[in-house]
Amino acid sequence: MKKLLMIIFTENSNIGASILCSLAREYGWDTDIYFVPPNLSNIDNENNIKLFIDEYKPDLISFTFKSFERIQALYLAKMLKSNLSIKIIAGGVHPTLMPEDVAIIQLFDTIIVGDGMGIWKDVLDNYNNYDNLNGKNIIYGKSHPRKELYTNYFHSKSQIERMKSTETANILTAIGCMNKCNFCHSGNQKFFPMNIENVAQCVIDLYNKYDVRNFHFLDDLFSYNLKRLQKFREIIKESGLDIKFSSQISGMANVFNKEIAEELVKLGVETVNFGIETASPKLLKFLNKKQSVEDCYNAVQICHDFKLNCVINLMFGIPTQNEDDYECTLEFVKRAKPDSVSCFFYTPYPGTKLYDYCFDYKYLPESFDRNKFDWFKPCINGISDVQLKLNNIDYELANMYIEKIHEIVDNDKLLLKKMKIIDLHPWIIVGTSRHYY
Repeated sequence: MKKLLMIIFTENSNIGASILCSLAREYGWDTDIYFVPPNLSNIDNENNIKLFIDEYKPDLISFTFKSFERIQALYLAKMLKSNLSIKIIAGGVHPTLMPEDVAIIQLFDTIIVGDGMGIWKDVLDNYNNYDNLNGKNIIYGKSHPRKELYTNYFHSKSQIERMKSTETANILTAIGCMNKCNFCHSGNQKFFPMNIENVAQCVIDLYNKYDVRNFHFLDDLFSYNLKRLQKFREIIKESGLDIKFSSQISGMANVFNKEIAEELVKLGVETVNFGIETASPKLLKFLNKKQSVEDCYNAVQICHDFKLNCVINLMFGIPTQNEDDYECTLEFVKRAKPDSVSCFFYTPYPGTKLYDYCFDYKYLPESFDRNKFDWFKPCINGISDVQLKLNNIDYELANMYIEKIHEIVDNDKLLLKKMKIIDLHPWIIVGTSRHYY
């Protein structure tokens, strides 16, 4: 039996790798997933993956990586290419958005652009025929006609251990997005919501197999359609299992309504997260958010009415964003009174209209090549910190308004207030720089 090794980055969970590994097993392959932690040195990751490969002995290695994981992925690919005679292919978000950027480096025998599910059998059957033809061996994917395969997951041993220890699993309910926000590439993908019966069955299986109690829906579209949400809840209820959804669910302000909120409450959802980004009408139009300021106010108010914790995401450092725009957002926070606010800085990523806008209007240096991504060096703190300083952006002003917003909505004070509920027992706070538990 041939062996396929998928290599993933940043988080020990990757839906694309999981469904491709599951499909490979249908085609008679043994599969495993290797997670490369972002907090280890290159030398440590290099030594660890060498030991893993020596033991597993894969016939084929596949990298899947996002744009901000590019440097780490290419470093390991170069190391493996110089030490192994195994075919190595690349796929995922960055190879899909910038295949020429990946191809020109000549580290991968094949690059898969887009959805690999529909061509996966051909790739696995013919992988030995692939060769790095001057970095031009690019294959364009297509979707698989059997849509139920998109909810079949394979998990590695370390992923199963993580799910069992945290009682948490990631789920995807749709691919692509119906909206076409200018800062996000999801809208460029062909949108299709996964069969909700299959999604519900996946949740039930993870509950039964690994005692998962907390499900994190990675997309914003789980709660976009009332009938779909009702069907999901009916299936979970009919299972007779005590499955709860107390973790936060992402919502879309332009379609959120009282009926959807009521269904979420019945499911046991406690928190809804909205990508508000800004309360400036000018910027909402510039970002093509397809939501009005009124939509944003209504979404927060509905959460208050149904006793749902409301978390809003706000974006700072957007091209053209000025003090008037920040004032609009500050006024929104004052009046809407969300329960929690997450502030982050805009970073231009390939495959988006705003990425090209940043080049066209000189927000990025002329020395940067828009067709390559070798100039981007990610910050370990993620989007909560400035990943890349753009020209003509007043970051001092942005930070000043972030501080003003945090004075209004202090997440730490809110947490401590809620802790009074359990003051009859000893408690501690454990967390990272961004998240508290």
